[in-house]
Amino acid sequence: MRANSLHTKLITRIVLSCILAIAYSGITPWLYTPQANAHSVAQIQTTKFLAPETVNLLKTRATSGGTAGLQQGDLVSYIIQFSPVANGNVAIGAGGYVTDYIPAGSQVVGAAIVQPDGNGNYIAVPPELPGTISNGWGPRNQQTYNASWTTTDSTYLTACSGVLTNCNGSLAQIYADTGIFFSTDTRTQVNYATDTDGIIKQGTNGYNVSPTAENQLNPIIGQSNATTHNQWDADQTNAFGSTQAAITGTTGLKSSASSIGSGQGAAPYNAGSAVAGTGSGFKLDNTGTVGPWQRIAYLGSRIGNPTGRATSATTSAGDPLNSNIAIVGTYTSAGWNLSETNPLPPATNAVRWALGRLVPGQTRYSKITLKLTSPPASSGFINNSEVFGGDSAQVGTINGNDNPWRYHVPSVAQNNSNLFLLKEIIKVNGQSSNGELIPTNAKITYRVTYLNTGNSAQNNVVLSDTLPCQTAANSVSNINTQNTNPPLTISLPSLAAGNCSTTPTTGATFSSAPVTLNPGTGGVVEFDVQTNATTISSYIVNRAKLVSQQLPTGITSNAVSTVATITPADLAITKTDNLTITRPDNSITYTIAIKNNGSSNVTGATVTDIVPSAITSVSWACTATASSSCSAASGTGNNISTTVNLINGGTATYTINGTVDPNATGTLQNTATVSAPVGISDSNSGNNTALDTTKIIGARLVLVKRITAINGNRTQNPHDSTVALNTVVNEPGTTDDNDPKWLSGYLVGAINGKNIYPEDVIEYTIYFLSNGITDVTNVRFCDLVPANTNFVTDAFNGLTPTDGGSSTNVNYGVALAIGSTTPTAYLTNEDDAPDRGRFFAAGTTPTASCSAINTNGAVVVNVATSPATLAKATTAGSPTNSYGFIRFQTRVN
Repeated sequence: MRANSLHTKLITRIVLSCILAIAYSGITPWLYTPQANAHSVAQIQTTKFLAPETVNLLKTRATSGGTAGLQQGDLVSYIIQFSPVANGNVAIGAGGYVTDYIPAGSQVVGAAIVQPDGNGNYIAVPPELPGTISNGWGPRNQQTYNASWTTTDSTYLTACSGVLTNCNGSLAQIYADTGIFFSTDTRTQVNYATDTDGIIKQGTNGYNVSPTAENQLNPIIGQSNATTHNQWDADQTNAFGSTQAAITGTTGLKSSASSIGSGQGAAPYNAGSAVAGTGSGFKLDNTGTVGPWQRIAYLGSRIGNPTGRATSATTSAGDPLNSNIAIVGTYTSAGWNLSETNPLPPATNAVRWALGRLVPGQTRYSKITLKLTSPPASSGFINNSEVFGGDSAQVGTINGNDNPWRYHVPSVAQNNSNLFLLKEIIKVNGQSSNGELIPTNAKITYRVTYLNTGNSAQNNVVLSDTLPCQTAANSVSNINTQNTNPPLTISLPSLAAGNCSTTPTTGATFSSAPVTLNPGTGGVVEFDVQTNATTISSYIVNRAKLVSQQLPTGITSNAVSTVATITPADLAITKTDNLTITRPDNSITYTIAIKNNGSSNVTGATVTDIVPSAITSVSWACTATASSSCSAASGTGNNISTTVNLINGGTATYTINGTVDPNATGTLQNTATVSAPVGISDSNSGNNTALDTTKIIGARLVLVKRITAINGNRTQNPHDSTVALNTVVNEPGTTDDNDPKWLSGYLVGAINGKNIYPEDVIEYTIYFLSNGITDVTNVRFCDLVPANTNFVTDAFNGLTPTDGGSSTNVNYGVALAIGSTTPTAYLTNEDDAPDRGRFFAAGTTPTASCSAINTNGAVVVNVATSPATLAKATTAGSPTNSYGFIRFQTRVN
């Protein structure tokens, strides 16, 4: 009788498991109403605070009985929070910049542009694209410069030589570079003269500067004169953003650099970038040499691509783009690969973020992580930062006119590690909101979180709050303290009305009674403030301050809101590839969905996705639900930045296809973001970013299964001489057995045994090859015994060598070969390590993953445990531990 036809073919399956940025810090609240003739986007640095993971570390350390406070070797992360604000009737800024001054005794191990993730943490996002602006010298016409240097460097042909008369650069190229940069140049070292406390201050220490737009910006910052806190910035401001008369009239500490022009318009060709250096498009600074900034590799960064000097208001030599709304440059992955194991050089004194475009009313965030290389001072570890913006982008009838140094009026913030303070807006008019945009006469609910993050008690701690000037008398209500330890007492006095007509403006202040905060103690205070602001585009600032006997100057945190005609929305984005792992050369598909959960339609929401460079041949398509639309239906390339129009409840879906690079390793991290357009208030910024993470498994095993003996005959099927068992046969429909890294002639055996009868003994051989780009680790094999057969338990009894099993008087039913055409070890059927084989009877659960339920027995082999890897094959049969086989026999029922 012929056996069931299932045995005539190989069916056993094998499974292996293997704008202006404002930084309010210690300044008096004010009202700013944009001037009709003003023209830029500044940045206000609202606060700088320890990141959640650092706060949690310090709280745990303080309450666990160990040594409190920061210690040598700690990783300390900071969030730098800032808000673009319009200087005039400006919708978008061309570019903005953040500088962090690296304290002594630390090294930089991380830097990112981040957004809140909605769960109390922060997620890295790419820079924005630069704002649109002229690809020539712009509306202020051709400028004349007086400098003795040329605009050449090692990578550019001479564009202008000698005195730089009429040698203008493109405004778009000045703002083209985005990403994160660092400097080891002594000129970028922090300067807080004439103070000695290590803290940069707003308008009172550092270098005095007099850029031509200073009088427009000082009222926004809340100061009477501008200062910057490193020499290089002061030099560039003098050269490109000031007049010589203004420099001469500036008193106190100032740069000795001279002005080379009118302090407005374009800068000279190849010069004037705020991140000028080796990794930038425009590379030169005011000395005519390459600037100090070096690029850090960061997702979504862009580099300028200048081709020659400006030849008109909208064109540059060698560049076919003729436009006053240009975005130039290209994406780049170049730069220092920053990590904890590859920190920035010890001499690094400053890190600078080039953020791209600025949108007034948004809150932006940067993050820096430092490793402490020496014990921090008992007075606290001090970290300073400052932010500044640039000119307006060209939007509608608003012109983009100037290089950023005309608007270099930085806003500062500091952090002392001994105290933590964070002020946030959590509601507007009783509804959850981050308060970036608020309506007129809004009631704002503020939350203030405070904590002793130092290593010793802070005595006579007082928390105070200064209200906006846009408040009537007694405008505070519903004060609520939460989890305060020790209890915090706030007795609300009679509060006077604010006054926005004075210089500076005034707002009432209330304070807590003094308490002592031991390490790790603090609390939360929430309260409502009824504002009376009615001027659209004005700014409301509420400042909290925490002082102690040990830190009498204290720390501050501010919340900033822009009064606007509110169009509410809630844009949410999700992203997935439905994978946790993938392999090199595999195809991959991401799905991004953007939904408008708000009550208003949204036109022109920006969707950005910087697909990792390890994914090639990227193409995408967008579809939208009824009455919503995609501005572009499809596209190609890794850098996706486009817009969607979504009605209330509408959804746009992007499908992104690509291929994992054959040499890719590591993890694919792909972040997509959605940003509300100007004039739209997104009530929940925590769902504006989506991250998908997929691990690339570079290791790969190829499996080929053959019948290599029937009834002990290794030459042919004894029942059918047409079935050869000692030759190599290619299986149709697969390329696995044609891999060039197989040892020549290795894959002997039949694919189809044809005529098989009861009591026949069939020998199966499963060949394996490690042919990925990395070695394979912890390889375990499972093969299920075919139905209508029984595992031959004693197939290899009496053969050597064995695998060192601890059992005696046992059967050997499995053979293993590594780097050989004959078995290199015979394995028992028992659980007797270090022997690597085991047979599992029907109904039992194997220790390795199998292709199906074990209904008829399973063979399990721990192929690579000693050594723990199979090396990747480099050539056919090399190295020898890159290939082998597993063999067992079954008897037909």
